[in-house]
Amino acid sequence: MVALASAPSSHALVSLDDGKQKIFVNFGASVTEDSNVFMSSENRRDLIWGTSFAAEYTRRSGWIGVNAGMTVDSSRFSDLRDQDFDNPAFRLELLKQGGRTTGSLNFSASRESRADASVNTRSTYWSIPVGLSLRYPLAGAYTLGSSLNYSAKDYLDEKAFASLRTFSTSLDMIRILSSVREAYAGYRYRLSETSRETSSTDHALSMGLSGKLIRGLQGNLRAGLQTRGSTGRAPGNDRFTSWFASGSTSYDISRKLRVTSSLSKDFSTTATDDVVDTANLSASVRYSATAKLSVAFNSSYGESSYIGQAAANLPPGAVGGTVRKDRFINSDLSVSYTLNEHLQAAATYTQFFNYSTSGSADFTRSTWNANVSSRW
Repeated sequence: MVALASAPSSHALVSLDDGKQKIFVNFGASVTEDSNVFMSSENRRDLIWGTSFAAEYTRRSGWIGVNAGMTVDSSRFSDLRDQDFDNPAFRLELLKQGGRTTGSLNFSASRESRADASVNTRSTYWSIPVGLSLRYPLAGAYTLGSSLNYSAKDYLDEKAFASLRTFSTSLDMIRILSSVREAYAGYRYRLSETSRETSSTDHALSMGLSGKLIRGLQGNLRAGLQTRGSTGRAPGNDRFTSWFASGSTSYDISRKLRVTSSLSKDFSTTATDDVVDTANLSASVRYSATAKLSVAFNSSYGESSYIGQAAANLPPGAVGGTVRKDRFINSDLSVSYTLNEHLQAAATYTQFFNYSTSGSADFTRSTWNANVSSRW
């Protein structure tokens, strides 16, 4: 992914209709040494070999633009062979960028296998998000924005993990301040239901700014207050109130040096049906030494407070509450090199520290990764 991000645009493998329709294919191979495959205090190490294949289709003609693609990722573990996987993914995006009403419709489905720091083990699930976003201009400098989203996370092992369904809708009033900046205020409703017959309902009010935040600083920032009502969990832990935020910014110090940062804080539900209040802050510095060689350093810090457990997950006689809190520090250094428009290579070293009040969740993790990719 790092290598592809730094690669220059290349000619499509197939180009139709005077370049309005294009087809690309991507191939990749990687090797990873992971010191903690399950992200737990057990510290199981393994060497992992990976391959990937992807095909992309784009169309830019008529009223509706199309982005579509499919990917197959495969990994083979040297020792933990029961963790081998072949995961397909599909995505479709329809775009309407002209006319009075603009927006997009997104659909994707992917099978994912990964380690989860919130449950300290590996899991495999199908992720199916669907989203519709629309913008409609009103009188003067005002625009109405709205979205409808649905997502499903279906675990293959529902005895150990709780599958999750989430529906959300939002409505924003947008004020265009200038050609490069806009402010907005809005409301979001979110309903989550699990396979363990628990549910959560969120109400959130927020304000934000997007575009040119201050001189040289581009991005978006949203912050507000939200409440979550929960049913089916431990008595006394069925309502939570907290602030939330999301945003990202970028600043070009020079043509070669870019700094980016992101912030997020929100309620979420873990794979074992625990309610978590999570906050993350990250920063990244990318230096493009030449047109072919670039170096990036990323660092992030986060906190997760387990503020309410499902009643079914509590041991006999236990009382729900803040029974676990995690803090993590993550940093990685990557180097990417573009040999030509069709071949890229990258190497990354990552260090992850997780400090937890739960003994099984107190761990460190380091990974080395090298990959090559080709795009046609």
